[in-house]
Formats: sequence, structure tokens, C-alpha cells
Amino acid sequence: MSQVKVAVFGCGQHARAWHLKVYAGMPEVRLVAVVDTDLARACEAAAEFGAEGAYADHREALEKGRPDLVSIVTPPAFHHRMALDAFAAGAHVLCEKPIAMNAREAWEMTRAAEAAGRFLSMGLQTRHLTETRAVRECVRERRLGDVFFTRVWCGHIMNIPGWGHFHRKELAGGGVVMATTVHILDAALWMLGNPKPASVLAFHHARLPRMAEPAVTWDGPPSDCDIEDFSHAVVRFEDGSRMSVESNWLLHPSTRPGGVEILMNDGRAWLHPLKIERSAGTRVVDETPEVAANPDPVGDFLREAVRCAQTGEPTIVRPDQIVQVQSVLDAMYESAEVGCEVSVRSFTA
Repeated sequence: MSQVKVAVFGCGQHARAWHLKVYAGMPEVRLVAVVDTDLARACEAAAEFGAEGAYADHREALEKGRPDLVSIVTPPAFHHRMALDAFAAGAHVLCEKPIAMNAREAWEMTRAAEAAGRFLSMGLQTRHLTETRAVRECVRERRLGDVFFTRVWCGHIMNIPGWGHFHRKELAGGGVVMATTVHILDAALWMLGNPKPASVLAFHHARLPRMAEPAVTWDGPPSDCDIEDFSHAVVRFEDGSRMSVESNWLLHPSTRPGGVEILMNDGRAWLHPLKIERSAGTRVVDETPEVAANPDPVGDFLREAVRCAQTGEPTIVRPDQIVQVQSVLDAMYESAEVGCEVSVRSFTA
């Protein structure tokens, strides 16, 4: 089987620690291009990871490198344009989260992928955890009855990411919701079988500018940060169930910085750590399966993208799921802004 020609758009911390490092270690990959608006940084990354070319313009990389697969690891503000250009050049696309600045852009990206006969996937490592898949199977098989409520929480211990763009709305699209909630929200929706969300009621808060001693983790003043660092939302699904989603980048030290709890009529499933319990009268019976831990879920979604580019098999992330999770994120921002419950928008051809 021939090598997959890969281009990586973006040379920041995540690209170097994962995308470039993993691709460089795969004999089935030919790393043809590295792109960064800082050409010197692109050249440095190309030399470090053995890429054939370094470029400041992604369109030049597409023209000269002719990649089969593009990894987009840039700020979200650039995802939409880069993905459309990659599809027009005949490449598959693996895009880091969030997929875009809004659901309209996400939908246009999925449509472009379909028109080009290529896949669009997202960097969602939680789907590749064996624990996540165990909970998904439990829910799918209705072992504990129907779901009526899901509780989701996530965050960082007193840390707004200070590298790159995360604290700047114009590049990131938002704060904790866009960068962190997206992971655990997607995992919860996927474990639930992607029920259709009907509406969202949300509250957002920016704690950092209100702190007596701001938790600044970047070079620059606190005023450089213009995003939300706390969010709470309730998602109502068309099947009548509800989901509570809480995200916080300024958590005080805790043993539970993130997790999912799914309540079903005959028990509950818990993620991080995995726990599945059945209610038997007044007793609670532990039915947690033994699963092998997956130590490299990020590497798994990168290797999956290469495999799917080689074989034509579908990726674990489907186009409608990409648009769904971004639509819920959009509704969170809209509800927080207007102060009331809003409908989750649907996109159709």
C-alpha cells in the first residue's frame, strides 16, 4: 500500500507534540508539507520532523505538496477556509476542535467534504478511550433502561491556556466552551447515541477580570483575555431527557476536574473513572466491565485518519455529529447572551 502524503497546517505546541511527532513516526506517512504564518517556525518544524517542504501559505503547500491528508492545527478562525481549500485540492481533512467558529461554517465544511468525496474528521480523543466505548455500548444496548438525565463537567485547575490563541475570542471563537466543553460534550452526545437536541438554556461568566489577583498564564495584561472562563448549560433533547453541562477553567484543586454521569431508570454509568451500576431494589450492584486502558487516544485519532485515507473506510466522527456538537455550542453562546432558552438550529441541504 502506498504512503499517505500528509500536510500539517500550524506549527504550534499541539502540532509539534502530537500531529507532527506521530506522523513522523509512521512509515506509511510521507510528510510533504508544514505550514505556519511564521515561515521560520515552519522551516524549523520541517527540519525537526523531516517534512519535505515548509510554507507560510497553505495554498502553496496544497499546490506543491499535493497531500492526501491535511491536519489543521491552527486557531479556529482559519479552519473553515483551510478545509475548503484542502477539499478543493482533493485532500481529506482532520481538523482540531472546535471544528469552526460556528455551525454554519461546520456545515459548509461537511458539504464540501461530501462534494469532494473526501472525509472531514475531528480531533476528539475521548471517543477513542475504551471507557467511553464501554459506556456507549451500555447505553446503546439499554442494559440499564432509558436515559433520563446526564451530568457533564470539565475544566482546568486555575489555568486559562496561555499559549496560542485560547484567551482571544477573535481567533478562538470563545473560551472554555469552544476549547474544553467541546470534548466532553461530544463524548456525552456520542455515548448517548447522539439524540437530537431541541433547546439550550445557558449562563456564562468571565471570572478572571473580576479577580483581585487575576490568574494570568500568558505574556501580557489581563485585558488581553476577552472570553468566558465559566459556563453552565442545560440541554433539552427531543426524547424528553436533559443534560447539565458545567465547564470551568478556574477550578480550585479537585480530584474530579472532569467527568460524565448518565442516569438511567435501572442504574447509572460514570466516566472518569469508569463505573456502571445497576439498581436492584434497594441494592446497588457494580457491573463495571474490565477494560484495557488506552494510553494514547490522541495518537489513535491521527493513525485512524491515515488508515481511512489509505482504505476509504469512514472515520469514527460522522459529518452530522460534527455539525450537531457545534450547533449546541452555538446555542450555549446565544442563550447566555440573550438570557433565555433558545432552540438548537438544524442544518439541512
